Amino acid sequence: MGAKLVWKEPHSGDDGYTDLGSQRVWKGSPEIELLGSIDELIAVLGIVKCCAPPDMSNAVEELQRMLMRMCGMLASRKFEELGDLRRFVETRIDDLWKSRRLSFRFDIAGPPPCNAYLHLSRAVCRRAERWAWRCVAKNIVPREFAVVLNRVSDLLYAMAIAVRSGEG
Repeated sequence: MGAKLVWKEPHSGDDGYTDLGSQRVWKGSPEIELLGSIDELIAVLGIVKCCAPPDMSNAVEELQRMLMRMCGMLASRKFEELGDLRRFVETRIDDLWKSRRLSFRFDIAGPPPCNAYLHLSRAVCRRAERWAWRCVAKNIVPREFAVVLNRVSDLLYAMAIAVRSGEG
């Protein structure tokens, strides 16, 4: 058998609040909704990684790590890296469009499955972006936080087109 799990009583989240950095925050707050949406995006990208070709799979893992850093920024309220993250994503977008000679077109999700999962990731990213803009309006995150998520959704769209084209 494995190690026995021991629960602490009472559960600290049972009051509707959770720890975020050094403070307790209501679980229905915009920053927790934002964190939850980014967490969901990271999970869906895990599915993408399972079906993507190796070069794209590696790029997806880089993206997951970047999104985890963004969650850490939100928890610590330290946003100095956002400009670097934006440039990272913009470079990936430019490289993908140029190297794969992609052209913009409207694209409906799936098949193949990887295309559908990339579109699902993009939709979850758009939700995270909408929560980020709510957080911008409440001075919880800087504008650049939402802009980076907007760029991530652009990258996911480009990846979906690449997969549909049989190039990714």
